[in-house]
Amino acid sequence: MLENFSLISIFTIIACAISCAMLGNLVLWKKLSFYGDAMSHSTLFGVAIGVFLEANQIIVLIIFNLFFASLINLFSRQKSFAIDSVVMIFSYFFIACAVLFNENFNKNFEFEEFLFGDISQISKTHLILISVLCALIMAYIYFYLDKLLISIINSDIATVRNINQNQINFYFMILLSLMIAFAIKVTGIFLITALMIIPSACARIFSKKPLEMIVKSIIIGVGVSLFGLLIASNYKLSIAPTIIFIHCIIFFILLIIKNSRYAKI
Repeated sequence: MLENFSLISIFTIIACAISCAMLGNLVLWKKLSFYGDAMSHSTLFGVAIGVFLEANQIIVLIIFNLFFASLINLFSRQKSFAIDSVVMIFSYFFIACAVLFNENFNKNFEFEEFLFGDISQISKTHLILISVLCALIMAYIYFYLDKLLISIINSDIATVRNINQNQINFYFMILLSLMIAFAIKVTGIFLITALMIIPSACARIFSKKPLEMIVKSIIIGVGVSLFGLLIASNYKLSIAPTIIFIHCIIFFILLIIKNSRYAKI
């Protein structure tokens, strides 16, 4: 049962689910799912560096993710390659660096707790950081949602309306970088993007307005995360994979229901 977990762990998962759901909508709208995956996978190198320096992992990951975002922003201005190609190449590069660095300097440190998360390692610090980030994401959506949607639909119209697209994208990249750095202990490197994308994808199936989609994704994200936590506790399963598995099942069910409705028309 849920009493097997501390209140800090439960509230951290709730805050993480809310933050990921809100940010996931922006990732879907901007069609940047690949970017979230690439950044989270590249974070392995940040983990390896943190272990080597024996430094605070959260601080190291924040610095590394911000560096990664700045690097991608710089190279994305080059017109020779599409942005997704540049992002994935850097991702592969940093994954290779992580493995080689770990083999030579960290005496084969095990990445497992960072790959799939470890809820037992969640502290009050994680709860505070993710809660603050959750508030920042809410503020970002409140102040920039309309401008963001205009820039996504038509960047030329956004330019005519004097919308600072670079500023909006810069803030988005910072929030995404921080989200991945903070949530790795909860979901793990491999599953953080899934927790952002799947609740938003589920909400998208039956939503007609952006704000409606955000609210529904939060409800789905929190509800499924708590249900997954309960199932994992009762059957002694890995928590993060269980949560993602249930999310996927719900997505498939919703998709089938929607398609069956269209088939009847």
